[in-house]
Amino acid sequence: MLAVTAVCGADDEDARRLAAPIRLAIVRSRTGRRAPIVSPDEALAYAFSPAEQAIADEFFTGAVICGPAAVADRLIATARETGARS
Repeated sequence: MLAVTAVCGADDEDARRLAAPIRLAIVRSRTGRRAPIVSPDEALAYAFSPAEQAIADEFFTGAVICGPAAVADRLIATARETGARS
């Protein structure tokens, strides 16, 4: 079994934009500051401290955040690399 955080946008840039609220929510949750999910624009405007950035980077290690041209290939590659089977 494999669980992967995946966000597919219109293109890679759009996917990163759409993932921004998740990034902020993870940081807030792991630092004890749970709050409602914010808009992509609000999340992109947030200035992460170095410690918060490290939390976000660790959580998103292995995440698939890209456009439709690459999302399926990246998920298949991740499954292959980890030995996950259906």
